[in-house]
Amino acid sequence: TVRPDCLGAARLLDTLFAPGFTGAKPSIVVRDSPLGVDCLNTGFVAFRSTAVAKAFLRQWEAKMYWAGVIHGDQGAFAETLLEFINIEYRMAGLTHAGAGYRGNCLEFLVANEKGLRSWRSYCDCFQHVLARLVGSFRWRTA
Repeated sequence: TVRPDCLGAARLLDTLFAPGFTGAKPSIVVRDSPLGVDCLNTGFVAFRSTAVAKAFLRQWEAKMYWAGVIHGDQGAFAETLLEFINIEYRMAGLTHAGAGYRGNCLEFLVANEKGLRSWRSYCDCFQHVLARLVGSFRWRTA
């Protein structure tokens, strides 16, 4: 838990929750990862107490009950994050990425007809979608 009365916590919170590309403060902050390394890691996630964060938590939890989701909470979190970034993208009226995200990575998140799935394939799709919607690694502000 990060508490405002902790040494330096106010500066950390100001940095973490600085306005994103839409000018709004984010409700959810995660550590970014470059292509070829990983999608993300739920070892560090920060939430503001907002309706968006609460809706995100509900959707994330619901996806953890999907049969065959790879990497349990991380796969469910990554898919929820793509969906919420897509909502943010659409609400901002952005059109640079065409249709946005339409679940294109789902086929890699759950087992296929042969019972196979690949976290690497899912992560590659995840990174491609993020780059298209909100820019490349180290430049993302969604």
